[in-house]
Order: sequence, then C-alpha cells, then structure tokens
Amino acid sequence: QGITPCEITDIKHYPNGIRGEAQGQTIALGSGDFVRYSDSVHLRKSHCSDNVQLISEVFLTINDQLEATFQLGDSIRDNINKFIRTLKELGYDIYLISGDSNEATVSVGQRIGIDSHSCQGNLLPHQKASFITKLKNQGNKVIMIGDGVNDGPAMVESDLAVAVRSGLDPGEGASTITFLQENPKQLLAFLSLAQKVNTVVKQNLAAAIIYNLLAIPIAACGLLNPIVAVTAMSLSSLSVILNTLFMLKSESNRIHLKKYQLG
Repeated sequence: QGITPCEITDIKHYPNGIRGEAQGQTIALGSGDFVRYSDSVHLRKSHCSDNVQLISEVFLTINDQLEATFQLGDSIRDNINKFIRTLKELGYDIYLISGDSNEATVSVGQRIGIDSHSCQGNLLPHQKASFITKLKNQGNKVIMIGDGVNDGPAMVESDLAVAVRSGLDPGEGASTITFLQENPKQLLAFLSLAQKVNTVVKQNLAAAIIYNLLAIPIAACGLLNPIVAVTAMSLSSLSVILNTLFMLKSESNRIHLKKYQLG
C-alpha cells in the first residue's frame, strides 16, 4: 500500500527467470541458477518451516545485488500417497522431475513414496524432454503428467501425455488427454479402462483372424453358399460389436471402475 509501480523496459524472458530495466537499474527475478549468472550475487540459505511441504525460491536482484527472496509453498494432496502406491502395485515405475531445486524435489518425492534416485530437480523444459527421451531409449513406454506450464516439450516426447487442467492450460495442445479436475483417481480409472479396451481389441482381432482362416479356404473351394457367406460375415461383425458392448455393460468392469470413482 502506498507503493507506485515503476515502468519496466527492455524485458527479456528466459526459461528460469526474467530480466528488465527500471529507472536505470537492472532488475532480475528468477531461480537461483538464473541470478547466479552474476558473480557478485550471494544467495543466502533459507529455511522452511515444518508445515511447508513443497518449497520453491524466487530471487530478486537489483544491479546484481540480492534484494529479496520469495518462498512459494504448496501442500501435498491427501490421496497422492495412495495414488503412487497403486501405480506401483500396477507395475509402473514412478519418477518425479521438476524445475524446483533438487533438494525440494527429493523431499517431496520421499513424502509421497517416490525413491530419491527417481527424483530430479533443477530441470529446464528441454531437460525434462531429454529425460523422457532417455527413458524411451531404454525401451520404456512413458506416461507424462504435467500442468502444462513448463512441461510441453516433455509431454510431446512421451507416449501418453496427460494434462491436468487448472484454468487455462498452455500445455493442453501437447497433451493426449486432458483431465478437467485435479483428481489423480481419474488417471487410475483411465488406465483401467484402457487396459480393458486393449484386451477387447485383441479378442476381436483374434476372432477375425480365426474366422478368415476358416472361412476363406471354404469359400475358395466353392463349398460355401453365398447367402450363408453373407450371413456369416454379418454375424462376424455383430460378434465384434457385442463383445465391445459386453465390456461396457460388464458388472465386474463397473465394479472395478467404481474403485477409482471420482470424489
């Protein structure tokens, strides 16, 4: 209150900070690595209170002199530990990559059940993408979950990109699917349904192959009446449709998905 903002000129944006000129002075705002570009900047060690579960630090410098440190905290969702545990039980390897400090990233990872060696911080957007590429080169299928702000390049590199919509999401265009609610159970329900769809597709393909292997030789030998052949083809298509509908109507499938219902 009582502060008059001054005009900032010559504004330049960087992956981990912003720099500009105001009243003849150079002002920089960004991560520790960004403001360390000037050797004269000395960063003070800050301490987090016990009730802060995620901490990011933003530094303000004027003419390469540290003037302020901003600590941005965020709480961990109550059900995230169960979410991570369920993914592990399903056979997924979980990694946490972040632009926040490595110390903060590891701390959060340990609190939600991710091993420290699977956590990596201080990553710029292109470094996140390289991390995803490395996992894929090792023969893995990668699912990337991001908020879309700095995760766009990594989401493009992944096999399945999941954007969690929170207001306007710049990374939405890079995502394969977008969840409108910030609820991790949505992903579990999606993976469960996707697995069942994959099973049904394989069943339908197998049925089609068996049908053609049996029917084509019989038809080629002239042993199949044309009317019977047309009827059999229609029944083949109908069986595929019915098998797919059975998946949607299956009581066991509804019970399984109810396990991951939203709320």
